[in-house]
Amino acid sequence: MLKETTLKSKYIKYEIVENERIKYINNLGEEKEEEKRVLESSKEGRVLLQETIEGNAKKSYKLRIWMDEETPAIEETMNQIFKSKIVIQGVIPKIVNRDMTIAYTINKEESEEPFPVKGSGYKAKEVVCENGVKAEWDQENWGIKIKENPKHERAIRCNIDFEVTLANYVIGKSEYEEEVIKQSHEETDQTGKSATTDYRYVGKDPNNYVCLKSEGTCSEDELYRIVGVMPTEGEDGTYENRVKLVKHTQYVEKVSWSGTSVINHNWTKSTLNTTILNQTYWNSINEYQKYIDKVKWYLGEGRVNPDDQITKAEDIYKGERSNTGAPSAPSILFTTANIGLIYASDFGFATSGSDTTSRDVCLSKSLILPDAESWSTYTECVINDWFYYGKSGSLYRWAITPSLASMSFTYGGGTRLSNDGVQTKHHISPSFYLKPNVLYEKGTGTKDNPYYVSIEN
Repeated sequence: MLKETTLKSKYIKYEIVENERIKYINNLGEEKEEEKRVLESSKEGRVLLQETIEGNAKKSYKLRIWMDEETPAIEETMNQIFKSKIVIQGVIPKIVNRDMTIAYTINKEESEEPFPVKGSGYKAKEVVCENGVKAEWDQENWGIKIKENPKHERAIRCNIDFEVTLANYVIGKSEYEEEVIKQSHEETDQTGKSATTDYRYVGKDPNNYVCLKSEGTCSEDELYRIVGVMPTEGEDGTYENRVKLVKHTQYVEKVSWSGTSVINHNWTKSTLNTTILNQTYWNSINEYQKYIDKVKWYLGEGRVNPDDQITKAEDIYKGERSNTGAPSAPSILFTTANIGLIYASDFGFATSGSDTTSRDVCLSKSLILPDAESWSTYTECVINDWFYYGKSGSLYRWAITPSLASMSFTYGGGTRLSNDGVQTKHHISPSFYLKPNVLYEKGTGTKDNPYYVSIEN
């Protein structure tokens, strides 16, 4: 049962049907204690059925859930919500195929992730078998090959140690975790067909914390959060899926977007860009520089049509990557740098919405205008966005995206996306893209147990 559920499980019954015959029927509240499990994003969980399925075989079941007809009409059952999802989970970490048992680890550690499938970005680093058996992993056919079996063992036991890039690890989570969303986009002026799908963390506080080291402790000031995995253009002009990070805490005191008191939309000349982010901050993270790629940052005007009363996240996304530059720097459409700020559209896409206001509804509303069709009214959109820091106007942070007139976008405070004069001072949180070959090492992505990473020198 998901966290939004308010109806007690003892009032819910279910049945499982196989081949048109009832296989199992019971009350959720009557399950044995050892069969209860709590999954991420849930308040209660139940193991409803356990089966063994041989390789290349399949089984089909029907699941029906209803409120028990004997449920009394009392306060704890009236006007309540029951919300759930079905999770199919393989037996981890062992898979038995006839007389061969295969166990697997990721970077030498057992994992609760499903067994890696072909095309998921995992690569076998090492295969170790018992009793002198030697084997290797066949990446093409996604299976194990026995090379030597000197004792003619019939019951062979092997362990495969996999590695995976952080980008592919996050993309894989979009298949079974609600906090990672696959987001589709229309083509834009600057990216064309090269960047139409990305994967983003959404919700009030998703498990997207990263520590840029392979082990050791990370202070709060050293933590970063994953915005998502985006096809990003590198210095050589090719697009690759890169993990985009943003500093968890704010950096330095408030600064102006232009870097001075002068009204100037030319980000390439802004001292916030050239000095504070790409010199002072860049030099301060010396040990982390090896993880970071120099990429293209788009500087199109986020609000292309000033007469458009609905400026949705997707509208801003297209504007950022359009051929329309900021009013006072119309020819400046992009820059190439190590460090930047998040886009205004990143703020919009980070919402999960809620039961009363779905994410689709949130993405159909204006992030900007203070009227009935904006996030100012649909408050569930902004409070379920992890880039939201509170109502106070002092909490706003600069985005890299230019806006109308002499303004650029700010995010994180108030009740919506906002903008302010580029000479005004606000907080900042530096952002950057990781190299595609940065590997996931360990961790669950929580603040106390962030993802740890590594990279080959």
